[in-house]
Amino acid sequence: MIDNRTRPLRTGERTQEIGLLYMAGKRLGESLDLEITYRTVYEIVSGAMACDTLYISSYDRDNHLIRAAYVRVDGQRADETALPPIPLAPPGVGMQSAVVRSGESLLINDYWAYRDRLKTCYRVNIDSETGETLVIPDERSDPPDEDDPNSEPVTRSALLVALRLEGQVIGVVQVISYHLNAYADSDLKFLETLAPQIAAATANARLYQQAQNEIADRKRAEIAEREQRTLAEALYKTAVAIGSALDHDAVMNQILDSVGEVVPHDTVNIMQIEDGIARVVYCRGYAEQGIKDVVVGLSFEVDAVPHFHQIMTTGCAYVIPDAHTDPDWQLLQETAWVRSCVIAPIRAQERVIGFINLDSATPGFFNQSHANKLQAFAVQAGIAIDNARLYDAVHRYALELEGRVIERTAQMNRTTERIEAILNNSSDSIIVTRPNGMIDQVNPAFNGQFDYREIDVVGQPLTLLAGPQSKQTLALALGALVQTGESKRIEIVARRQDGTEFDADVALSAVAYDARRIANVVCSLRDISDRKQLEAELRTALAKEKELNELKTRFVSMVSHEFRTPLTTIQSSSSLLKDYFDRLTPERRHSHLERIQSQVRRLTSLLEDILTVSKMQTVGLDFAPVPLNLDALCAAALDDMRLSAGDAVEIVYERSGGCHQVVMDEKLLLHILTNLLSNAVKYSHPGGIVRFSLHCEKDEIVIGVQDNGIGIPAADQARLFQPFSRATNVGTIKGTGLGLVIAHNAVMLHGGRIEVESAENAGSTFTVYLPMRQESSS
Repeated sequence: MIDNRTRPLRTGERTQEIGLLYMAGKRLGESLDLEITYRTVYEIVSGAMACDTLYISSYDRDNHLIRAAYVRVDGQRADETALPPIPLAPPGVGMQSAVVRSGESLLINDYWAYRDRLKTCYRVNIDSETGETLVIPDERSDPPDEDDPNSEPVTRSALLVALRLEGQVIGVVQVISYHLNAYADSDLKFLETLAPQIAAATANARLYQQAQNEIADRKRAEIAEREQRTLAEALYKTAVAIGSALDHDAVMNQILDSVGEVVPHDTVNIMQIEDGIARVVYCRGYAEQGIKDVVVGLSFEVDAVPHFHQIMTTGCAYVIPDAHTDPDWQLLQETAWVRSCVIAPIRAQERVIGFINLDSATPGFFNQSHANKLQAFAVQAGIAIDNARLYDAVHRYALELEGRVIERTAQMNRTTERIEAILNNSSDSIIVTRPNGMIDQVNPAFNGQFDYREIDVVGQPLTLLAGPQSKQTLALALGALVQTGESKRIEIVARRQDGTEFDADVALSAVAYDARRIANVVCSLRDISDRKQLEAELRTALAKEKELNELKTRFVSMVSHEFRTPLTTIQSSSSLLKDYFDRLTPERRHSHLERIQSQVRRLTSLLEDILTVSKMQTVGLDFAPVPLNLDALCAAALDDMRLSAGDAVEIVYERSGGCHQVVMDEKLLLHILTNLLSNAVKYSHPGGIVRFSLHCEKDEIVIGVQDNGIGIPAADQARLFQPFSRATNVGTIKGTGLGLVIAHNAVMLHGGRIEVESAENAGSTFTVYLPMRQESSS
């Protein structure tokens, strides 16, 4: 399966790649030894990408065979002669054959998904003991487990790029990795850019090797030997010049010098193609002809010159034996002396970018041998132009990067100044932490709020600033922020250095490197103690408002119930007296008058209780303690209650201790006694017993009232001393819910307390505790 992953190169990576390609061209041009050239290719490729195995193959166009020229397995040099030649496979079959046929590169990131296109598969290993290269047929259908440490390493990813020379595929460079998805488009692009330099370097080395072989075979041919040596030396000089110089003009002049040493000529020029126009940019020998100014800048439309068009199409050098007899030669007055010419294409990045032209005044001077030699220099010229462009690109990228760095630095400085201004002028405490919660920086407001020096908290955990009850809450919020990257807002109890605490609102935000990495956490902490106090006051006010509303509701309910009955009775009796006074007997008249007076007293008592409660809640009850006989007061209250209760219940009174002379408010004390006794009688069952006790001790007076009546439900006991509040089980028993409120307040004014023990249907016991002595006060 071909993986078309793409990843745009960053500026720094692009600059590094261009620099690496430039250095590659320089190193490849430093030697004409084929083995050294191959080794250099391996070092360059393995330094740029994953390279477990490197194959460099050559393609024989005559026999249609692909032969291994250089093999490196796991860093060791293999014997390429052990690998059999591969016949060029049909279209769609074989990796190297596909590259040779199409000239297109292959990026394979899942070799085992690609194997069905291969006729045969084999692995190359090197025997660790003998060093022998082993070629092992690989008939497995499934890849071994990559995570199994005992599994044998196999091909999982591969890059294949065609090696071209003069427009023809002359071989394939193949890079292999034992891992899936090892290569990206940037690796392929790098190898494609390097391929022309590999092709040129290996071709030069082969040419040099061929020259050496020819010289060895033709020892007697001294002229040929000298020519080949001159060619090799000239090529070497040119290669060194390309690898060591960045001055484009200097390299081109070196090429012209070297061409003059190898191929005799009268004049030479180099043309570059831009927008379909070939223009002379460098020349030699025309000054002697008196036409240098005419030639420099001379331009031709490429498609209008048949020779140029043919060279662009074939990519091969072209010889014109006699310009005067060539039908396609454009005869110019200035160059009418030219009789023989040879033209070689200059290629870069797989396209023709210019020409090298040699002229001679002698007809038939140039032949195909001259063309082949000139073509070698044309290849060098292409590399030189490519290197110059790479250098220019590096320089431009460096300038661009420098400008970006300056601009980015200025932006960062401005941002830093703004952030510092915000930190220094914020009234909130701002703490910057690492992702692990350790404090890195704080602002001045933090020092004032927490009374810590910055040196005391830097490197300490953020939870140092939280009270014990809030440490876990703060730690969990920080952990969630680091995990999700989402901002958090919480309320905690913060703790200052001196241990005092305050309520705080905390906002946590992430400062990210990128979408997956958090650089810092910014914690903004604000004191909300005043707000919390205000909220508490508002809740208290709301509760009081609610209580008041409930009180009003109970008051309306009580008034509608307690006032209606007496008023109805008064109205009924008064109507009867008015309408039937003459017909009523004196006894009946007296009875109705008694009813009216009884209900008036009831209303009067009810109004007095309401006024008493109102006064109690506004200005407070009058408290005027005086010396009195408590025993006598209790006995009088008991007699009144027995008279009122009649035979309905039995009241048992018991007393102990010296209760004759005490200092108390008589009116308030009567409120206490009358209310407790009347409630005990009212809520007792008929025939029940009410126990009334008075015990006077040295420092305390204890008054108890116990009944065995209906009792008070547990749910109602919490509202026992609230105005207009009555138990839910009172039924039709009359009452206002004010008596106990007044009694409770009277007890409080005496500095005492009142306790209740009760259960529904089990009676109630009210116990009042009063201090023995009271200071007289208003």
